[in-house]
Amino acid sequence: DFGLVIAADGPRSATRSQLGLPWWSHSYSQGCLTAKVRFRDIDSDKAFECFRPEGPLAILPLGDADFQVVWSAPLHQCRRLAGLQASAFLDQLCTILPHGLEPDALLDSPAAFPLEISLAPKLHRENVVLVGESGHRCHPVGGQGLNLCWRDAETLLQLMSSASCVRRGLKSVPARYSRRRYFDLLTVGFATDILVRLFSSRQSGLLLVRRFGLLILKHSSWFRRVSLQAMSDGPSTLLHPLPK
Repeated sequence: DFGLVIAADGPRSATRSQLGLPWWSHSYSQGCLTAKVRFRDIDSDKAFECFRPEGPLAILPLGDADFQVVWSAPLHQCRRLAGLQASAFLDQLCTILPHGLEPDALLDSPAAFPLEISLAPKLHRENVVLVGESGHRCHPVGGQGLNLCWRDAETLLQLMSSASCVRRGLKSVPARYSRRRYFDLLTVGFATDILVRLFSSRQSGLLLVRRFGLLILKHSSWFRRVSLQAMSDGPSTLLHPLPK
């Protein structure tokens, strides 16, 4: 029998440490604060990404009028914000939101943590596979860290239910999982890192590149669709026809 072990125990994975799997990591000079917030008079199907000098701010739909706020800023500021009372926190959030976004209620306790880009260069050993943040982390710009985790789970499920797996058993799953996931992990990690560096820099040359990119996004529906597909379903899906 081959018992497949799925290690999804987070970025400080005890399973990864026990197996002695290497872990490459680089810490950003930013922290991240996450909170669930209810907004008033808002389109619940839209997500928002605001690039600010101190770091990106993502507002991601959860259903109805509830959204996940992912607020990047210096770590000490994130920790200070996480310790505020609900009303004070919402007041601080109001000061950085775009016009038309009005928070109505804080739905949970905000959490603050340091940001890093990390990768386990090997996502499996024998019958153990690293899934989610036990195998990788990236900057949460655009909610890409969560999207990667969902695609990890989807890939593993596809492999476990494939016809070849039914015939040969689970032994081939760990190595195939690693091969399938690496392109996605590397390209998304690289892209998020470039975005953060591009939008946090005030160098004139990079400012021109940034403005040009935003101009293309504004005026090209095709480019917006390609970008959304890559962010939602992974860069490898760009080889497939765009959805209508």
